[in-house]
Amino acid sequence: MRNGFGRAGAATLVAAALTLAGCTNDPAEPVAARSPATTAPAQGGLLTVGDWRTPDGRYARTMLIGGRELAIEVSDWPFGTTPTPEQKAAADAFVAEARAANAHLVTEADVLAAGYVPWEQLGHLVNVAYVEDRAVLDPAKPEMIMLDREGKVAALMFLAADNTAKGPQIGGPATVWHFHPWPDGREQCMYPHGLLPYYPADGVCPEGFLMTDRTPEMIHVWMREHPDGPFATDMAVIDHEH
Repeated sequence: MRNGFGRAGAATLVAAALTLAGCTNDPAEPVAARSPATTAPAQGGLLTVGDWRTPDGRYARTMLIGGRELAIEVSDWPFGTTPTPEQKAAADAFVAEARAANAHLVTEADVLAAGYVPWEQLGHLVNVAYVEDRAVLDPAKPEMIMLDREGKVAALMFLAADNTAKGPQIGGPATVWHFHPWPDGREQCMYPHGLLPYYPADGVCPEGFLMTDRTPEMIHVWMREHPDGPFATDMAVIDHEH
């Protein structure tokens, strides 16, 4: 998901991550959907991957996708935990069902014909109807589609129900969700379902919007083999600026 880090320097990435630790709400502002503070240290101008805990007790780690884009992965299980046979079976079944349901989406033209539209701020093609129906992990209705540099479908993206919702880990530790903090640490107004972000000039969100410093949680399902598995967060393998 494009969030401006493609052109940001390493110092900006570190500053953006550390800014999350000190954000506070003005009592007059709407309740914010805030991301947890990161304690990942900066070394050599790059943000290291460090495990920490969120306020709700989940495990989290900060990572740079392709060395350029900041993402925060979250999980109820410590990273590296081996899923149980039942969890692996559930994860494999969802991947198979999602790939089969979307096998007709091969090119960008196919995706557009299926009702998706380019969303420049997000860097992917989005089906607004699928976002607004608030269904979660419907294998036939991925909220977003990721393309590679050749315009071919590379992966599906599923969103949590809204900016404050926790992504359900149907495959246990095999299904790790992630979100993106906004690139410069500023908060944005977004619809609760997670689209149409913008910076309010007066710092106050219009009715129906939510003040947030991050995207909703999301998870990928790759339509091709990925070295980190079918749910991998890292998008560098498609060699495409997101």
